[in-house]
Amino acid sequence: MSLYSCSHLSHSMRLLPSKSRVAIGSYRNLHQSLYIAQQKSSQDLKSDIIKSKIESDKNDLVPNNGASMNNDIEKQARPTPLLNLDSIFVLSVPITTHRSFIYCHHKPSLLSDKQRNEMDWRVKAENKVVSLAIKGWNKLENSKVSINQKIVVFIRRLLSSIPYDENCLRSFPRKSVMIREINEEHRESLPKVVLTADIESDVVSLDQLKPIPVYHPRFQEPQAILSQMHEFRSSLTAYHKKWAYLCALGIPLSLPAALIPVLPNVPGFYFAYRLYCHLQALRGAGNLGYLLESNSADDTIEDTTHLTFSSVPGLDNPYLASGLFEKIKEENLEESERLLINPEIVDQLCESTHLHQVKDDLLRALAQESRRLKKSLEESPE
Repeated sequence: MSLYSCSHLSHSMRLLPSKSRVAIGSYRNLHQSLYIAQQKSSQDLKSDIIKSKIESDKNDLVPNNGASMNNDIEKQARPTPLLNLDSIFVLSVPITTHRSFIYCHHKPSLLSDKQRNEMDWRVKAENKVVSLAIKGWNKLENSKVSINQKIVVFIRRLLSSIPYDENCLRSFPRKSVMIREINEEHRESLPKVVLTADIESDVVSLDQLKPIPVYHPRFQEPQAILSQMHEFRSSLTAYHKKWAYLCALGIPLSLPAALIPVLPNVPGFYFAYRLYCHLQALRGAGNLGYLLESNSADDTIEDTTHLTFSSVPGLDNPYLASGLFEKIKEENLEESERLLINPEIVDQLCESTHLHQVKDDLLRALAQESRRLKKSLEESPE
């Protein structure tokens, strides 16, 4: 109600009889009360809206905080790997009392963009060829054509027969591109990691390098691992040279198979792949020899400057839980060889270390060593 309306109403009321004035006064009081109530209701409504908005904002914030807390809890609950995966190391997994699976964990992603760009062009070309080969294999695996599916099954059977120690050597990269970590005290003037090629060009000295740790269970003696590394280098080098030559000869002999329509040249692809694997193994053996620094199997762990042996208690647990445990020393021909691993141990080791990429190799090692020991037992005189 406006001010003009109120004054006009008051003037008019003075001209009316007293009873009429009383009635109109009551009406005016009622109107004012309604106006005040309306204003109060509007204020209450605004207050309720503001309160509702605040509560809504709180509700919107609570789930996010809850989700963040849940993520933090899940992150804390997620088991931490036994080993630092953002580093370079060698892992020894005992398969039998005389043999181990030795794997080099190598991460090119630790290099800076500048270091990767300066890498040898041959390495880049090799990576591209390997990438194309993987795409071709994936295409063959996913093919619905019956003959292609049979080819995949056949090739997988061939691959499962490849000795597991070949992949041990292949895990060691070529010497020139192997990554080495710098000691903490020299990182102010040098990058965190360098390539071995930088050492040979006198950019970095050997005393500035951090030794590569060789992780192993506590029940395995370091000297036993070192002896097996020397055996890998000496005995397997000749083996891979021989088969590299044979595969190289097999590639041109398989060319007539490429003339068959529809079917891929499976023999040619297989020979090419095996040639590549043997060359990789030879390079790994050469780099392993560089790390060992000597051709003598009589070396001790104190003689090695590139490697340092470190036992990891967590690597013992799967063996202890299964009861497959025995102190591993240097190979003694008088002691009978015994299998130390099973599929459950493989699963636990891969879970605890987060090295799921070696699971297939460990299962292959288990199968191959089981067959070898069984055959040896059958052939041995009673």
